[in-house]
Amino acid sequence: MTLGDRELLRCARLLLLLIALLLGWGCGSKTSLGVEGLADSGRPPFDSGPSPVDTGPPPRPDCFGELAPGDVRGQLEGIDGRPAYDALGNLYAPQQTEEGWRLVSHDPCLALRWAVDLPEAFDGRPWSIRTSVDVHVSGHVWLKGRFEVTRVTTDGVLDPPSLDVEGQVWTWVAIPAAGPVYGSTNGTDMPKYLYRTRAGGGSDRVVLEEPSSFLWNDECLVDAGGRGAVLCWNVAYELTSLTRRYYRNPPALIDGTLRNITQPAFDGARLWSLRYGISTYELIGLDARSGEMAVRQSVARTTSGQTNAIMGPPVIGPRGEVLVYFNGSRATGADGQLHAFSGDDGDPLWSYPAPRIRGSGTGRVFSVTSNLAVGDAGVVYLAVGESLHGVAVVGGERRWATSGLGDVNDPELQISPLGDIAVRTGETTVTIVATESRGVGPTPWPVAGGGPSATYAE
Repeated sequence: MTLGDRELLRCARLLLLLIALLLGWGCGSKTSLGVEGLADSGRPPFDSGPSPVDTGPPPRPDCFGELAPGDVRGQLEGIDGRPAYDALGNLYAPQQTEEGWRLVSHDPCLALRWAVDLPEAFDGRPWSIRTSVDVHVSGHVWLKGRFEVTRVTTDGVLDPPSLDVEGQVWTWVAIPAAGPVYGSTNGTDMPKYLYRTRAGGGSDRVVLEEPSSFLWNDECLVDAGGRGAVLCWNVAYELTSLTRRYYRNPPALIDGTLRNITQPAFDGARLWSLRYGISTYELIGLDARSGEMAVRQSVARTTSGQTNAIMGPPVIGPRGEVLVYFNGSRATGADGQLHAFSGDDGDPLWSYPAPRIRGSGTGRVFSVTSNLAVGDAGVVYLAVGESLHGVAVVGGERRWATSGLGDVNDPELQISPLGDIAVRTGETTVTIVATESRGVGPTPWPVAGGGPSATYAE
């Protein structure tokens, strides 16, 4: 190669580098049309952030001892909302006092680490608008009240005191690494807003275009992989721009009433939910790319409507199994069943009998948010009636069952990376039970509504 050839090659490389830099600058300077910034516009753009890194379970402290799966480790009193674990096995939960709300944290030995008062505006009293706590790799605890979204560090510091919310927080979507995506509304005939939290602080907001009146509480989740999307039961939005991706399957009448659904689960390709009216209960799988119905499988029919009915949102097993619980008065089949279905075609795989036990709990269908959780030992945990069950995901055989726990019909199950599971066993009590697992199972959406160890379909 001559000197002139080398110079031409050098110039070509410099030209390609300059073009690449210009393209990179152009892409980085783009903004999302129609999205209103609620913080300093100089903040970094939204980024789904790094995926959680699997470093293995933390060492178990001396207090753990040699408990068998199903043995009770202890109880925590005064817990008034959904608990959550971090990667070290510390537990976080909201607590209501005479002065207002606070967040408390307990270590794996159940000793109190700290308590921090929440902003005066924080309010989570109505059972239909739940207080949620979720811990992500960013090292923060997020709480959703009726009118407030609050962030607290895992060391117990408000950071920042709150996020901008106009109106009532009506849905808590999920937590990508940057922070939660959530929605709010000012009333039936008022605009609905969708918010995304920025990685560097603050949030963006967009007014949802019609039709949005059928976008209800706890019907959305986040797929942070690929282009990223906020996936709701009837509509989907781009994760970065919050523009609508599709609108499909308008709400149907079932048994003469508008359809209801449990919180959806996500297997990386489909949204799954138990859809029901008065007497009809069926498992539905929606294609996450188009919103079209891909699977429809009957779960039960009752002759007494929603009387004594209780159900939990589906969870996804390690091989793509779809697991869902239903109990109804005078329903087809046994009274109270954990069902497993194929994630490919919805065909039944097995059923595990677990009746609710009459007289326990209030019987509110809509109050059940998480009575199933899948651990990494191939076991699905079911809380219902007064018992916690450990059931093999493959085959449906019972591994163990612990009874006499009190009312666990609204359990908010959360699995610790140390091998415990937290179960709400009353309105203000959380019972800690040992299991054979060391964390949540490796599935795209292992805990209905997300969880501290959930991955988001990268």
